Amino acid sequence: MEVAEIFDLVDWYRSNGPRVGKQYQSLQNVLQHNASQNQKQPVREQLHDLVEGLDALPMTELNLQQVAQLDKIGVGQFLGVRGAEFVERVVTESGYDPATSASEMKNALDKVTSVTEMLENLASALRAAGSMPDQPEDEVDDDTAVARIQFRQNASIGNIADMKKWSADWNDIARGIGHLVDETPHDMKVLGASKGSIIVCVSGSMALISAFAFMSKKVSGIVLDVLKVQNAIEDLRHKRISNEVIEKSMREDLKKRESSLVDDIIAGLKDRAGSMAEEHDAHLRTAVKKYVEFSKKGGEMDYLQPPEPEADEEENGPDQAQAHLTGELRDLISEIRSIKGETLLLEDLTVGDAE
Repeated sequence: MEVAEIFDLVDWYRSNGPRVGKQYQSLQNVLQHNASQNQKQPVREQLHDLVEGLDALPMTELNLQQVAQLDKIGVGQFLGVRGAEFVERVVTESGYDPATSASEMKNALDKVTSVTEMLENLASALRAAGSMPDQPEDEVDDDTAVARIQFRQNASIGNIADMKKWSADWNDIARGIGHLVDETPHDMKVLGASKGSIIVCVSGSMALISAFAFMSKKVSGIVLDVLKVQNAIEDLRHKRISNEVIEKSMREDLKKRESSLVDDIIAGLKDRAGSMAEEHDAHLRTAVKKYVEFSKKGGEMDYLQPPEPEADEEENGPDQAQAHLTGELRDLISEIRSIKGETLLLEDLTVGDAE
């Protein structure tokens, strides 16, 4: 993450973490009482307040790297819809194992409350080192958006040959998608890169980055659907009502949707663009195919939320068109992050079932 994003994460957690921590504490008090006393207390009110608070957390304000950082420090699973699922499971299990449930809730409470201090200490250390949040890494124009291309898993870059391969693929991707908005790969600027799982930060027009975000949304939706089908099959097996015919039908339906993904994305992109010269169709199909392949191998694109348009921009001539593009991109980014949140939740459930 960039320094500014770390400070943004600290600010976000400062605004939301303590409130959720208090709600965890209220529920933990009741669970701890019920684990040690014969006279049980009702948990409905505390459970409702906490689940409602977790569901209301503005998780879509965080980009994928910030969410990954919360996972890395061990608190991500206790926030948002994932946290709500965790809490409801623990409370359900408290009816037959109150001691273990109280212990699990205490662990979540400790993590949620300790992260506030951890992040504040991190921000203080960065300030002491001279890294300030008000120092922009890269200035971009108002009509420009920023995205990150993350080369990871089987889409990672480990040597020059990998770099040559992915550079060629991304040139084709940018060229094909660029035709939709009358732009070329030269219009998609490289702002910087980070080490580890290599992340290339790029910028482009709102229209161009929105087209990429549309593709990301479609691909993320298929990833989520795959997990949903896998979980549904496992659920049927646990309930002993599954059979080969049902499973085969579910898998075939999913396979059809996966095989039509490229065509669906192309149709959606063309519809958004309004018109595109037929001679560019082959380039567009190549671009979408390579983007889908990049995603299947574990590559990912993340998008930085552009600032919300000012009220007067939404009412005036050219500014109105720009405000529309900005609003559209903001909506796409929120949808992508919501899908990612659901995906992480299902992955948590899958891991939990495996254990």
